[in-house]
Amino acid sequence: MLQSCWVRRIAFVGLACCGMAAVSTDALLSSGVTGCGKPSGWHTGTCMADDTATAKSRAAADATKRVSAAANELQFVRTLTAQQLEGLASGSGQSGGQASNSSGNPSRGSDERARKSGKPVVLQTAIVSYKATSGPYVAAQVDLIGAIHIADKAYFQQLNQRFKTYDAVLYEMVADPEMVRQVAKDAKNRSSVSAIQSGMKDMLGLSFQLDEIDYKAKNFVHADMNPDEFNQSLTQRQDGMLQFVMRSMGASMAAQGAGKTNDLEMLGALFSSNRELALKRVLSQQMEQMDGQLAALAGDDGKSTLITERNAKALEVLKRELDSGKKRLGIFYGAGHFRHMSAELASQFQLQPIKTEWLEAWDMR
Repeated sequence: MLQSCWVRRIAFVGLACCGMAAVSTDALLSSGVTGCGKPSGWHTGTCMADDTATAKSRAAADATKRVSAAANELQFVRTLTAQQLEGLASGSGQSGGQASNSSGNPSRGSDERARKSGKPVVLQTAIVSYKATSGPYVAAQVDLIGAIHIADKAYFQQLNQRFKTYDAVLYEMVADPEMVRQVAKDAKNRSSVSAIQSGMKDMLGLSFQLDEIDYKAKNFVHADMNPDEFNQSLTQRQDGMLQFVMRSMGASMAAQGAGKTNDLEMLGALFSSNRELALKRVLSQQMEQMDGQLAALAGDDGKSTLITERNAKALEVLKRELDSGKKRLGIFYGAGHFRHMSAELASQFQLQPIKTEWLEAWDMR
């Protein structure tokens, strides 16, 4: 079970840790804090005690609360079985809470065994459109464009075409804005997180976002921290790698406690005769829970460098672009950022969701 647990954790980093193309994991390790949130060099027995089962139990309890709270919010990633896909196509499977236009095409012929077993045949990400009914931005539309960082090549091609319709596309990448285009095209300048993502795309037979998205487009606007800002936030918030690992473990334990993970399925996928397809089917179900697990990575104040502080930077750029008169904007960020960002669009900009479209990221037929 240990092997499958670590596969899940690596997959979580590879699929959900977003836009850290120019920042090494060394930034997390060297952020000046120890595993129990104390400055490095704090030599007492407290940290050792915090690494015991008591600390893990506390992390799991906190994570359960955050996962539960996140579960009641908008959905930005979903999997569909063949039956669900056919139901959406016929108009009988529409779920409440969000308008939806699914890009799924059941006529392509789902695997009959997967159809009968109820396994997922597609993984989709959402584009949620927001408009205001009053206030200074009433004429604007802002789309949250959820990204999966490794996906089918056709998914990225569809996004590239979509991006041409916006006045501005605000994108994530922890990098110096002047270096972004070089980072996007040169693998040597990418971080170890990007290396994990690139390795996973080979294992799953998919494509990598930095290889496929056109970051040279004139309407692309950097809307993320630079490395100095990122490192400064890590230090100020004491968001070191060990905190990330402990919170991640807590989220995983919470999911296991709710019966949402299955180590045997992961092990079976690793030894399957069609490993690519089997792993995608298992990992896609993990991705559906990604938003809740990322919410569980927040500190006691509900914030984290990885999500809320980077979102704050993106929303600063959004305000600047709206104030400059742009009316149609897209925010292209990892889907795990959007539960928090959606709430901030409502509170800061009086923007409310009006429709949701779904793009097919993984074809698992």
